[in-house]
Amino acid sequence: LKAKGIASTHIARAMQEIDEEDYLKTLKELLAQKNKSVKADNNYERKAKLIRFAQGRGFDYEIINKALAQYQD
Repeated sequence: LKAKGIASTHIARAMQEIDEEDYLKTLKELLAQKNKSVKADNNYERKAKLIRFAQGRGFDYEIINKALAQYQD
């Protein structure tokens, strides 16, 4: 959203209104789908690719880390 020129105050206000459980559920579904097509030599590389994918979709690292807890090292 920042890249599209939307003010940080508007972004912060909108993010506060999002239910974290729904946000996490949505991210887990996206990651599960992406995980099917990720080609990686090891779990570390797989997680790195999934993190980059999620960040590219606008999710912040804290929620990504929670969602990736299912992909243990």
